Amino acid sequence: MASLRCSSLRKLVLQNSSKSSLPNYFSPGPSLARTFASSSSSSSTSTSPASSSSSSTLPPVYVSHIPYRVPYSLGLALQEAIYALRGEPEVLLLLEHTPVYTEGRRGAQDDGSTAAAEAQAELERQTGQRLRELGADYHVTKRGGLITYHGPGQLVGYPILRLSNMNLSNRCYVDRLQDSLSSLLQSHYTLPTVPPPDGNTGVWSTPDLKIVSIGVQVRHRISSHGFALNVSTEVLPWFRRIVACGIQGKGMTCMQSEMARRIGEEEMQRPDRGASEREGERMQEAGFEKGGGGVIKDGLEGRQEVGEAPLGPEAKMLTVQSVAPQVAKALGKTFKRELVQADEELLRYEADADGVLTRCWLQGKEVKAETV
Repeated sequence: MASLRCSSLRKLVLQNSSKSSLPNYFSPGPSLARTFASSSSSSSTSTSPASSSSSSTLPPVYVSHIPYRVPYSLGLALQEAIYALRGEPEVLLLLEHTPVYTEGRRGAQDDGSTAAAEAQAELERQTGQRLRELGADYHVTKRGGLITYHGPGQLVGYPILRLSNMNLSNRCYVDRLQDSLSSLLQSHYTLPTVPPPDGNTGVWSTPDLKIVSIGVQVRHRISSHGFALNVSTEVLPWFRRIVACGIQGKGMTCMQSEMARRIGEEEMQRPDRGASEREGERMQEAGFEKGGGGVIKDGLEGRQEVGEAPLGPEAKMLTVQSVAPQVAKALGKTFKRELVQADEELLRYEADADGVLTRCWLQGKEVKAETV
């Protein structure tokens, strides 16, 4: 099939056989040769800080928004290749995966015996077979957390950072990720969040509906894996096939659904409700029935899911492409880090005609996924 080449955030996205420009929300960073030839104690020569609170004593974090859908195995190989550089440079990868279910270390019930290992391997084989029949991949990973889903309509972030540079403990790092994303949803998008119920991690829109999953791995004080923010309703049917993150009785939601819910609640509270024909029109656009609340229906295993009612224009404006720049800026502000755009000298990508990543290069060396 035909191939397309691009650098991070600069080229065109191929999506549904049409191209659209990616937002250029970071100025290009300094060349890596210049950056890393300078003294480690000197500040970066980049001229585009993410915010006025960015630290002037730390090297920049290079942001790469991969404008193609990324097979999980290739994305994992790219993470590992960046990790192998030991934080020189630090990188934030933003992307969408092709459909995949992943399960973290907490999912394994291996007590170290041969019998337990064989039983675990058989369970993983059966689980993988069932999920692959749905059209998704299945991978057991080294991150924390139980089974979850990644795919189109979900913004995945992989911050590969030196926690020692920021004097952060592992727990503090996870808390800051969580707080940053929660604050962004509240302040920028006016989407309410609640404290995680029952000591769980992630960002929750209600005590029963999670909107951001977090699962990280830290080795030698360098982070990998990260977070997944559900943006569009495209992700919700896939979550109904599993008990997401192993949390019984809970469900998943997304930004589009929560935007529709908020608009509906605002309409219900209007003092002139019923006095204008515009009320019914806007309620229908938002995906709510006139005179009712959000559409809820039973999911599998007794969970409650947000119904896939038609979305209005305000909700439809929320896409992975539009949300990614805001997420990057929020993380830069939270961690007080300067963000610069990665260029082809650092990361380069190639995709097929369907917009699926097929090849990638890190500092000029091709990164290849492990064959199973």
